[in-house]
Amino acid sequence: MLPSKRGADDLTRFSADNKRNCSGEEATDLSISDIWSELSEEVASKLSRSVVSIALSNGQSVLYASSGIVIERQCNFTKFVTSASLVRALHDSEANGHDKLEIEVRHEGNVAIGFLEDYDLDHEIAVVKVMSVLDVYCMPQSSGAI
Repeated sequence: MLPSKRGADDLTRFSADNKRNCSGEEATDLSISDIWSELSEEVASKLSRSVVSIALSNGQSVLYASSGIVIERQCNFTKFVTSASLVRALHDSEANGHDKLEIEVRHEGNVAIGFLEDYDLDHEIAVVKVMSVLDVYCMPQSSGAI
């Protein structure tokens, strides 16, 4: 397990500079802190520990970035689901001669290198696997269909 470089965040405290709606103006009606305050502390903590940043890098610059969610955590690996746009970015980067591409999974200041394990372009999802255990929370899977 990788050590965390910072403590748990209080998700209900955000600076005004970080609160913007899609038009770039300050959020006024329903703000992020309002949304987080509707969640229990336990749910907010688990949710924040389930989301990671996934980036495709060539070692010098980030070629693609998105978020991902933990879908499986075992004693020697962790899997994340993300957008299938990662697959297209990976293929485009390889076609443009980029070598030494890495898929970086970031969470709370920690970085793990992963690989594309599986994808489904029809459903627009990709699965990234890292061969380490990150300090993340895997939401329980329900037995029924979504």
